[in-house]
Amino acid sequence: MNGSNAPLSVNGAVASQPKTMMTHIDRAERAFAAGALHRRLARLFHKRAGEGLCVKPFDHFPPARQHRLLAAAALQPDEAPVIACLFSEQHWTLLTTRRLLWQKHTHRAALPLDIVSHAAIHPEKSIRRHHDLPITLNRVKIITTTGQVHDIELEAGPCCFGFQYLLRKVTRRPSPSSA
Repeated sequence: MNGSNAPLSVNGAVASQPKTMMTHIDRAERAFAAGALHRRLARLFHKRAGEGLCVKPFDHFPPARQHRLLAAAALQPDEAPVIACLFSEQHWTLLTTRRLLWQKHTHRAALPLDIVSHAAIHPEKSIRRHHDLPITLNRVKIITTTGQVHDIELEAGPCCFGFQYLLRKVTRRPSPSSA
């Protein structure tokens, strides 16, 4: 013991605490939390809406489609895919344990979930199939904490509402009165 708060030194080299152990523990905790969140969100989606033809839990897609979507999405190591809407390889939306990602043709975007402040069904942008039929609700309006507004297209029906419900659950912020 050297009696001071200075780091110990051996032959002039400063000894430091190994950071690999903490990094490994942090990664394990994040992976566990991501797995728990993944299971909770998948359960909520099934309880609230159920899957459609294009919107379903990620692991319910065929392995080849999962692989292509994972390659396109480039997920982070501590991130797990939860729910996806897969119209085609160039038109998809993916909710992960950390981000919302989507691509439509050549436009690709990703939002960390912690900056999503609101998600709502967007009837103004949804499709009206025929003037006598009601609007098909297939759009979700996303508002970020910085005020950015994004519009994502999903499969119409209960699964669209389920996807929007999950976004609202993971953001846990009060909905703005003007949205």
